Amino acid sequence: MAPKPSLEEGREHIKFFESLPVNNCAELDFSTVRGAQFLEQLFEFSGACSGCGETPYVKLLTQLR
Repeated sequence: MAPKPSLEEGREHIKFFESLPVNNCAELDFSTVRGAQFLEQLFEFSGACSGCGETPYVKLLTQLR
């Protein structure tokens, strides 16, 4: 049985998370795949999808402009 992580360890993780930079959408290039991921998606799908791989492609297509 593994010991539970200490509260101090959790605080360190939270400090690290809060120190991460926030992406400024005004500086992103939406003509790239990385930049397009920050655009609003117009298609959402269930997490219970069987995994055929089509729904992520449709989601990405709705984000492209």
